[in-house]
Amino acid sequence: MTTARVAVFNAHADTVTMLHLALQHAGFETIDAPLHEVERGIADALAFLQTHEPDVVVYDVSPPFERTAAFCCDLQEADEHRAWVITSTNPVRTSRDLRGRQEWYELIGKPYDLDHVVAAVQRAARKTTDLRARASGHGSP
Repeated sequence: MTTARVAVFNAHADTVTMLHLALQHAGFETIDAPLHEVERGIADALAFLQTHEPDVVVYDVSPPFERTAAFCCDLQEADEHRAWVITSTNPVRTSRDLRGRQEWYELIGKPYDLDHVVAAVQRAARKTTDLRARASGHGSP
């Protein structure tokens, strides 16, 4: 079995480190992407995803919620064959701002337990496998 690769997009270096360690301990390979470095433009973020090819993205939607959620949606729509785990301090607002397409993400409100995030990433990795199989014509519709 191949180890799933997880990209962690978060504006807080301590949170990136905490998630990196928890996911690595659970057997995932992690790629850290501080949001302040990636949100410069959709091209940079897409290049990041294309270069590192993560199986799952853990993305934090933070204030200003509308802008970070829109950026997340634009990024996901440009690269649809992976599942996402979204974290947010305002999950009700974030759910609305994520354009209602719940099939591609799992939303976790903060504060969260790291085990909850790890479990969500495990589910997302399985979902990514299914999305990619369907896209290649090898999965069920």
